[in-house]
Amino acid sequence: MPTANAVSINPVVVSRYLSCLQQQESWVRDPALHMTEWVFTYEEATAAQDVPTLIALLHPMHYVKGDGSNIASALTPPHIRAEPKIRIPHARGCQISDLVSGIHCGRLATQVDHKFPFALGGANLAENYVFLCAICNQMKSTSVLHFDWQSLPEWAELRLNQLHLCKT
Repeated sequence: MPTANAVSINPVVVSRYLSCLQQQESWVRDPALHMTEWVFTYEEATAAQDVPTLIALLHPMHYVKGDGSNIASALTPPHIRAEPKIRIPHARGCQISDLVSGIHCGRLATQVDHKFPFALGGANLAENYVFLCAICNQMKSTSVLHFDWQSLPEWAELRLNQLHLCKT
């Protein structure tokens, strides 16, 4: 039985996110265009509360200033690869049902993963962690299909505001 916070996959929203990412990849080739387009898109998406576009703006390809310097470590929380400093509670079950409606694993959790993938801009914070067994973690990989696209997590809002300040 799925838990109350499990997310149903919405292919339209995920498709919107992926198309936003693809469009944004073309900005990166021109630093001046990147800065102006990022700020314009951020302000437009914030006004429209367009969560897929805002999440796409969190991608690490955007963690640069106008001078080309990387600001990943200056963000709060910093976007640096670090092992989660979190222990898996003894006999904790796999939480795949928290991410995917209708799927129940039944195995013990042996790994900690990010709900929103680190590789795509996810934060190293407890609220972005999920306990999974090795099989479910491998199945999830860097998928964004199971992310709650209804609202931005607090860490995402904070990071977007910091990026906006660096780019204006």
